[in-house]
Amino acid sequence: STLGNEVLPSRPSPGRDPLSKAQIVAPPWLSLPLARLAWLGRLLPLIAAASGTDFDPSSCAAVSPSGACLGGGLNALDDFNSNDAGALLQVAERSAAARQHRQEEGEFEHWPRKQRWPKSNPNWGGEKLTEDDIDSTMDGVKSRAPNEAKEISKCFFLVCANLMIPDRNKKCMDCIAAWARGWPMFEKEVGPTGVPLGYVVNMLEIPFTQMMVNESLGIYVYNKVFCGDIDITGCSKKKNFPGPGTTSYLDHASVKKLGSQYPRKTWTGEIWRGHELGLLIQYPHMWSGKPTMTQPFGLALGMLPSQHVNVRPVLMQAFNLGGKNSWKYKNAEKVIGSMIRQFLDNRKAAGKMRLKNDVLILVHQILNKVAFNLDVSRDEAREFIEHQTLAMAVGTLGVLVPTELAFLLNPVRNYQTKLIQKYEPVVDKIWGKKLNQSACAPTESCTLQVAASLVDGLLFAGGLSVPTDISTGLGTLYSTHPSNPFPQRSIPKGKELNFFWENIRLFAPVLGFPSWTKRPTCPGLSEEETAALNKKNGKTEACPPTKANWQTGYGEINQYQGGEHVAPTIALAQRDPKVWGKNANDFVLRPLTEYMKNSVGFAEMAEDKWVQGGKNDNSCPGKSLALMIGSKFFELFKKEEWVAKAPENITFVSGPTWVEDFALLPAAP
Repeated sequence: STLGNEVLPSRPSPGRDPLSKAQIVAPPWLSLPLARLAWLGRLLPLIAAASGTDFDPSSCAAVSPSGACLGGGLNALDDFNSNDAGALLQVAERSAAARQHRQEEGEFEHWPRKQRWPKSNPNWGGEKLTEDDIDSTMDGVKSRAPNEAKEISKCFFLVCANLMIPDRNKKCMDCIAAWARGWPMFEKEVGPTGVPLGYVVNMLEIPFTQMMVNESLGIYVYNKVFCGDIDITGCSKKKNFPGPGTTSYLDHASVKKLGSQYPRKTWTGEIWRGHELGLLIQYPHMWSGKPTMTQPFGLALGMLPSQHVNVRPVLMQAFNLGGKNSWKYKNAEKVIGSMIRQFLDNRKAAGKMRLKNDVLILVHQILNKVAFNLDVSRDEAREFIEHQTLAMAVGTLGVLVPTELAFLLNPVRNYQTKLIQKYEPVVDKIWGKKLNQSACAPTESCTLQVAASLVDGLLFAGGLSVPTDISTGLGTLYSTHPSNPFPQRSIPKGKELNFFWENIRLFAPVLGFPSWTKRPTCPGLSEEETAALNKKNGKTEACPPTKANWQTGYGEINQYQGGEHVAPTIALAQRDPKVWGKNANDFVLRPLTEYMKNSVGFAEMAEDKWVQGGKNDNSCPGKSLALMIGSKFFELFKKEEWVAKAPENITFVSGPTWVEDFALLPAAP
């Protein structure tokens, strides 16, 4: 795997690794604390180190230039100085190489899913284990764990926290990368849907890099995490990131090329798309309510190609405004302008505009009015965005929630079910007669499939992205914090659309656009049987359902293990200096022609009219609507009529948030 700049060799994705005797002999209802959370025990040695406890002292693995003991007990930390960093990295590298060698020599065999065990017992089928098998494996794990904990402790305390080391940030990440290479736990599943520890660790690098390594990175955290530097010139690919078996493509040319292949390759079965929001794998529990459960169930981006070609035309009719001379475009412009004026007046009367909450409410109301001619009250919209916040958290963090605790997420699932049920009659009224209801099989009907997709769009697509970039725009106009990338803090007259485009470019609301060249292995099937489900002519099939778990109501799910993952990273492509110039990292208003030619922020490249007449396109159907809402907002918003509350505290941070919440107050008359 890889952390920081370094690319590490990939390895096959193993199945679940039985780490303790308790996991094997305990009844299922007791396995939660012993198995699913066992990996958290790796943090205990770090806690011991932080408290000054001497954790399992051992002999020195090597001696540093200053004579300090490397690889010994944690009490040796006091003997280190800044000259020891290079030697520390060498020891970590040797330790990693030794682990890799042990693996290559056959210490572990990569068994099929749920069947990984030492080669000493090659006939094990997952049913019977001897005490010798268990003890020999545990001895191996226990012998390595203390040293692994000490190595990572040294990285944090002697490199990452050592202000005397030149180029500390890079050496810190390199040290962690050296520790991570070859460690079996990096590939171990840590949640109920196959997500590996490596994916979790890599995604946590984004907040960790800003909070613990360099707080001043601000909006450039993605640059640092994916490319190792703010300047991303020449940064094109990062293997095994985020997570083992994932390759992130970072340059504009690669992102555009890969994205342009999506319509054709999903239709031919060459690639498969999962339930992922950007690079965030979404826990599907929220979409599992029986009355509205689609097949496959989860975020709508993971629907089958045969379903997508029936849903896409409805999404285009709902959110695409057509040409500027069309009645729909002109009517939308009139409606949106009126709603924004009313919003600004109401916020003045209320005495405050809260960012992002109030803008989230506004955009939700606009989307409903333009797409469905529905009037949504402020109270209804507020209730919706409260669910939106929870849905984001549950979808993203739910992949770590053990099955035994999934019931805690049921209130979010229940509300999601009610939302879909609310929009089903809306879909049926507007499009029901035009839909071939059986064409979305195995989902019960295309009306249900469309309703679920529209709700996801309101929650996670335009309903979240447009408010994000309106909020960053307002932040750049008022923030006096050093992290503000737009010190001019004013929009030239007539450049409101350029201004909103630049927010979309620099503050990309979507990090990535992933797919799988080899889909994760379906539970109950082999890799070959899973691959056979990907078929030509849009006939790709979902994984067959397995026996339902009484705690969740659905069967086993695998969202990662056995797959090969490709992640075109839009946020980095939108900052590629080869395309956007030397000032690609700066907030600069550019010609509209430049945005229209080079933008990949709406996945514009993922269109192919030769595949099902464009019905299998993967670009954002609401691009024209999003641009109209954003540009019209800044046309009608008058900076002089508002003042920021504590402008010095309006701080720009890493995506996908980009700017911390703040408030605007009406200016004194």
